[in-house]
Amino acid sequence: MPTLNGLTELDSLLGRPQAGPQIHLTKTLALLDAQRFDAAIKAANQWVAAYPKEPVAYNLMGIAHLSLKQEDEAMASFERAHQLDGKNPSPAFNIGEIAMGRGDYELAEKWFLDVWKQDENNVVAIEKMAKLARARKDFDAYERWLRLALRSDANSIKNRIALIKYLFSEERLNEVLAQINEGLEV
Repeated sequence: MPTLNGLTELDSLLGRPQAGPQIHLTKTLALLDAQRFDAAIKAANQWVAAYPKEPVAYNLMGIAHLSLKQEDEAMASFERAHQLDGKNPSPAFNIGEIAMGRGDYELAEKWFLDVWKQDENNVVAIEKMAKLARARKDFDAYERWLRLALRSDANSIKNRIALIKYLFSEERLNEVLAQINEGLEV
């Protein structure tokens, strides 16, 4: 992480005509890492002023806004990032997480499914759908998504444990043992 001197050096580099988006990226990331979220928003705004079609700038700006509990501003930033690069799942995941936190499960599902439909092996999208199903208390869907996650990544200890816990809570002990054995075989 750059020190205060490092940030000053980055500022001087930003003043040069040949300064590229990488310097803006480095500065914004350094400020986020230092938890200087207001400064990170300012840096991301400077980045956007210089490179208005840079989706990473908007996504990082959204992360900074979210860190300050400014959900509406974060949503706007993530939506702009998604408009600029609809193939990057990060803004969609961020929007979905905000929506889920607000209890807007339909909106969360829209964003998570959008990513999953682009890549049905995207384990993060599958995990987010499982999390959403659990929040909705739709345990049949929760189990289906967890099983799909394990088909996409059989080595996922986290998903295997989540499935085992669920099966155990349902007193499906034979399936618990089968999952434990499958996990040992992987």
